[in-house]
Amino acid sequence: MANWQEKKIKCNVIQGKTEHLIVEYNLQETDIIYQTALQKALVLAEQLNPNGPDGKLRPIEKRETMAFTGAIAELVVLDYLNECFKSVVPQGDVVASPVPGILKTKNSFNQIDIQVSKKSSGKSATIEVRSSNTFKKNTYEMYNQDQSLVGWYVTANKSKEIKKDFYIMLYFRHSADALQDIMQGKKPLTVQVAAGASKAFIEQNGTNSSLKMGSSAQYCIINPIVKAYPVKEVAKQIAQSL
Repeated sequence: MANWQEKKIKCNVIQGKTEHLIVEYNLQETDIIYQTALQKALVLAEQLNPNGPDGKLRPIEKRETMAFTGAIAELVVLDYLNECFKSVVPQGDVVASPVPGILKTKNSFNQIDIQVSKKSSGKSATIEVRSSNTFKKNTYEMYNQDQSLVGWYVTANKSKEIKKDFYIMLYFRHSADALQDIMQGKKPLTVQVAAGASKAFIEQNGTNSSLKMGSSAQYCIINPIVKAYPVKEVAKQIAQSL
């Protein structure tokens, strides 16, 4: 079982909100999430677009690290959501599972990371898991000023994206160079499940930003990220929507 704990982040930049709950996973090489991500990374790296959202070429080493952290992000969210669902719905009725492969709809290619299904109703919801990394020490500033929940986006290389029902954001508390070293050396890492929101919430409250990815990139974001919901609350919203 993965080692995780809930942590409260002080919040005073949003009216009426004094704290924001995050979930922190501290993963070791012996954890099943870590081992599974390592196995997936080399295969997934070959499937990633060599060009980033900014159009720049990404070397294979960078793509391997991205595949590794992407796999961890997906597995962490699956682990936490399924634990949450056990407490808010009859056990086994609502289940989060990965959706492999690439979905093609109306000439738009999209990767759906997670699908949540309710057996008793037959309904389902899609979740896009996004992750980033930061080595900033000041956690208060990171959540209350610097970081955003990232929803859908368009770039010069990606003119259209299918909107998912929910979005969840994670942060690796390491620099980009450190993450590559962590993967190669199988060292411990820390990832925080920061926040999430529904498509409707982002449509109503989001703003557009390039996120410094070039003038052609436009991301729909919630900034600062404490404006979005703690992932524990998002899990309840997902279950109630089905």
